[in-house]
Amino acid sequence: SGKQSAELHIFSDEATMLPVPLDYELRIPQFEIRNAAESVALWWDPAKPRTISLGKVHSDLEIASTFMVTMPDAILYPGRGTRVAEVALRSNGKTPASEAANAGLVRYGPIDMRAGEDVPLELVITPRAETGWQSFPATEKIIDVEVASALGMKTKVATRFQTIGPPLLGRIDRHARKLVSAAVIVVAALILLLLAVVRISDILRFRTVRAGTLLPLGFGSLLIGNPASNGSVAMALPNSGSQLDDNVVAHISLDGRRQRVESVNESFVVPRPYLGAGDLLLINDPSDEDADPSWELEYVATIPGVGGEIEVRKTPAAWTLLRVIRRLVIGALLIWIVYLFLASDFAAALAYRIPFIESLYLRLLR
Repeated sequence: SGKQSAELHIFSDEATMLPVPLDYELRIPQFEIRNAAESVALWWDPAKPRTISLGKVHSDLEIASTFMVTMPDAILYPGRGTRVAEVALRSNGKTPASEAANAGLVRYGPIDMRAGEDVPLELVITPRAETGWQSFPATEKIIDVEVASALGMKTKVATRFQTIGPPLLGRIDRHARKLVSAAVIVVAALILLLLAVVRISDILRFRTVRAGTLLPLGFGSLLIGNPASNGSVAMALPNSGSQLDDNVVAHISLDGRRQRVESVNESFVVPRPYLGAGDLLLINDPSDEDADPSWELEYVATIPGVGGEIEVRKTPAAWTLLRVIRRLVIGALLIWIVYLFLASDFAAALAYRIPFIESLYLRLLR
């Protein structure tokens, strides 16, 4: 391309040669593939199709034209000829008309190219997982794609197709979906197990005072937790994580044939000093004045010479065994849903749209 100089010679049998100076500028039209893909791999899932951008066909022509694309119809494993994947071309969301070219090649087109507009090309790779290529050593295969304009210009793009290699230790699949799925299952299962252990320990702490249980009420201090009572203990309730933990809330004494209760904490509420059948003993959480009582204890009866009997109607225990089992089932179901999502075509399409993760993953595998 550039400015050229020449002479036009005019001849005649009856006159001498006439030289005519000629200056002109030659401009070769641009015809190239911009932002061409350099490498590609089925790094997420060797069984899911992948669509990659081959780049955009660009030209500075001021007229409309057409072009043809010639490329392999499949990716074969080097040295073995094993079919790794089928390969097809897509342009502007459609597959152009095609015909067989040389052995193993297919020609697409003609594809329209308007003046001033780039034409996007995509490569659709559909793996043949049943051929067992995933167990072969990692390798590279060049996919040559030739683009030829009807006006004579040609260009080519060579994209490297990389395979990940056989499973580690013969069992651990190198492809990211299997590893991510295993990590999600293990981490989520550990979290569920940890939460279950914490909640079951809470259940065990309240197992002797669960709702509906009858408890003896003796004489002495009514305790929450295990503080120093400096005397006899009428009844001890387990800590619940409130400000009343490890505190004395009341004293129970014998007055005649009845039990007398004396509150030493404003969070402990009784209807009257002398306990009788049907009386409710309420223990409130001092950190939340508007909340319902944490403990509801109903005085059932007086037992002469022993004290009385209390029925637990409500406790501050946040968990029951049935509730824990239900949460475990829901958690397991959510893990299964996430696993199914990771195995879906949609998840594969999302993963293949994150090139920097692909680059990092392939670098780590090396």
